[in-house]
Amino acid sequence: MKLFTTLFLSLLGISSSFAETLPQGSYTVVSDKFSEAVPAGTCIIQGTAYDQLTELGISGGVVGETSRTRYILTDAEGKFKLKLSAKDSSFYFFHQNYEEIVCWDYEFKSQHIITINFMAQKRTPEDIYPMAEKPVIYLYSDAEIAANISLQPKGEFLFTYPTYENGWNVNVSSKGLEVDNVQYPYLFWDGTSKDLSFNTTAGELSGYFIKTDSTIQFLEATLEKLGFNSTERTDFITYWGPRLTAHNYATVQFFVGEKYANSVAAINVSPKPDAQLRVYMIFQGTELSASPFRLSTPELPKFERKGFTLIEWGGSEFKPVQNKAIFAQVTY
Repeated sequence: MKLFTTLFLSLLGISSSFAETLPQGSYTVVSDKFSEAVPAGTCIIQGTAYDQLTELGISGGVVGETSRTRYILTDAEGKFKLKLSAKDSSFYFFHQNYEEIVCWDYEFKSQHIITINFMAQKRTPEDIYPMAEKPVIYLYSDAEIAANISLQPKGEFLFTYPTYENGWNVNVSSKGLEVDNVQYPYLFWDGTSKDLSFNTTAGELSGYFIKTDSTIQFLEATLEKLGFNSTERTDFITYWGPRLTAHNYATVQFFVGEKYANSVAAINVSPKPDAQLRVYMIFQGTELSASPFRLSTPELPKFERKGFTLIEWGGSEFKPVQNKAIFAQVTY
C-alpha cells in the first residue's frame, strides 16, 4: 500500500493549503528504510537531482548537510550517495545554475537508507549572469605618461565615463588623470557580464562566508592585504558595504589579475604599466547562517606599487538565497 503525505517544511509558516501542487524547487522522499548494512549511528541518503523542466539528471550539484562538513557532488546522471550522522537534521541541494533546495528539519534514523529525489528549477539568465557593476580604473605616475586603455568585456558596455570610444586616451602625471584635458578621479564602466559565476573546484570555493555585521572590518582588512590605498578602500567600501549589509550573511569571492581578465574583462594598456592590480568581488547574500559551498581560505597575491601603476576594481551581486518554503512529497 502506498501512502502519499505532503509535508510542509518551512521557516516561513505558510499555510499547508498550498500543498495541493508540488511547487517549483522541491524534493521527494521516496523511501526511508532500515538496513543492517548501514553502521550504527549513521545513515545514508541517496537519489537523483533532476532538472524540473527537462527531467534530466543534474551533474555537478552539491548534496550534503548544511554545516558543509559532509557533502558529495552528483555524478553525470545526477545521482548521489552520501553517508551522514544519524544526529544530522538537515540536507540540501545546490548548483549555481539552479535554485537551492533546503530541508532544515528531517528526522534521520540510525542504520536507515533514505532515498531522496530533488526537482530543481533552473535560474533565469538574469539571476545567473548579473551585471558587472562599477569597475573603476585608477592610474598613477610621477612622470608624465600618455597611454591608451582598451577593454574587452565578456558582455557589453552599458555605461562609460568618460565616454569610451574604442578605448580611452589618457594623460597621467603627478597631477592626476586627464582625458581631453579634463581631470577625472578614475575611469568608469559597467556592463553585462556573460557566464559570470563563482569559481569552484570539486564543489569547493576559495572565498569567504561572512556575517555582514563585520563587513567593514572584513573589507578593510582584505583590501589592505590586496594592496588598496585608503582612497581606493574608501571608494570600494562605500559602494559595496551597503549592498553586503542588506543581508545577514554573504558568500564572497575575489577574482584577482588573470581571473578578472578571464571572467569579466580583459584589458590592454599601452605603454604597459610597471604595476597592475585588478580585483573583482562577487557575492551572494542570504538570511541563512550557512553557505551552500564548502570553503577554503584564499591566498591573496602580494602587490607592490611602482612607476606607472594601474588599479581596477569592480563587482557583481548574485540573486540572494532566500528562506524558501520547501515541500516534500513522501512516498512509502
